[in-house]
Amino acid sequence: MRRVLSIMLLVFVLLGSTCALAEQGGEPVVVVKPPKSYYVKKVGLFPIELPAYAFKVVLWPITQGVGYLERHYVFDRAADFLSNDEKTFWVYPVVNWGAGDNFGGGVGFKHIDLFNDRYIFNAEYTINIALNQFAKVTLQKEDVLDLWGRPLSFWTGVEWHRTLNADYYGRGGDAPQSDHSRYTIGDIDWDGQLFYDLGWNVDLEASIGIASGKTGPSTKGGYPAVDTTFGAANLPGFETYVTYLRFGLGVAHDTRDSRMRPQKGGRRSFKFYRYQDLGGDTYSFNEYIFDFEQYFPLWKPGLIFHVRNNWMFQQEVGSERIPFYRLALLDYKSPLRGFKRGRFRDKSSVLFNFEYMFPLSRMIGGIIFVDTGEVFDGIKNFGFDDWQYSVGGGLDLHLFRVTLLKFRLGYGGEGVNLMLGMSRDI
Repeated sequence: MRRVLSIMLLVFVLLGSTCALAEQGGEPVVVVKPPKSYYVKKVGLFPIELPAYAFKVVLWPITQGVGYLERHYVFDRAADFLSNDEKTFWVYPVVNWGAGDNFGGGVGFKHIDLFNDRYIFNAEYTINIALNQFAKVTLQKEDVLDLWGRPLSFWTGVEWHRTLNADYYGRGGDAPQSDHSRYTIGDIDWDGQLFYDLGWNVDLEASIGIASGKTGPSTKGGYPAVDTTFGAANLPGFETYVTYLRFGLGVAHDTRDSRMRPQKGGRRSFKFYRYQDLGGDTYSFNEYIFDFEQYFPLWKPGLIFHVRNNWMFQQEVGSERIPFYRLALLDYKSPLRGFKRGRFRDKSSVLFNFEYMFPLSRMIGGIIFVDTGEVFDGIKNFGFDDWQYSVGGGLDLHLFRVTLLKFRLGYGGEGVNLMLGMSRDI
């Protein structure tokens, strides 16, 4: 009898619990109450998120249009059209324009599994409306062989340029904008590099290359030729074929989570190059490059703060002179994005970049940047009198693996720069 009463009591308890759950919708209700620090952080960080909200409002038609194309698989069909079924090779368009460069375009080809052995082959050709031309061919492979228990990788490539309206403003951070002059240059550059993985995210680099080029006068666009403005005697290497044998050594510590689109980590590197003039020692020189960058992930996924600092020093020994077109350069490609192509040159340069990156949609990212730097005549003449500053923002449209559309708008006190590039860095 006691067993029967115990079973009945258990049944009544279970039925009561079931009825209580049924009255609540059949499932227990869980209430999560964020701590006060969550709201304090949200309110405190809201001003920093305002740029992202502003970009979303202004660019709402673009983000909606891209979303429409994505939902209708336009990008997927484009990727299928430009690639093979295995997605190992791509044919893609190249577009670049702005900041002193004429509008140009071309075509590129990339294979990421050549010989079915992970060799990466890339080739590009572009031409713009000023008839400037650029061609590049590269081949690389990671872990091509094992050396003393560590992987060895290689990269080799050839670049050819023919520029009919290159820009030159003179030397120094105080070079006036009114001295804007032009020259032509045709050059070819081959480079071969070996990378040895020491472990601990440290690589050693050794390189050898040959670079050859010749300059001449140009008056395209109505600007004076460089020899008219500055005099040929003040332009080392002008109208002379100069061919270099280049040796390089370097070391890098790389903790980035991705080489293409890093979200965190950083890279610190030092490189030394010896440019040996094969026609004598007239134009030989040494070059030292220090580069530091770090990516800081912020409080939300996709929000990133990026900092970069770059130093370059060029050294003349004895009677050697550096060709005017090979001087350290700060312009929109450095990037000092508020200034035109070829704007500042000298024997040394320093540059800082600060970038705040944020997502606008799955395929569109926004960026706000501040750049500052200067050129100077050697470390003894380093100072703070001629520092240049630029600010601006832009968009990145991530289409598929090999095509990246970038738009930038920068201002540095000499007018607004609009820059557009597809598959080319800005």
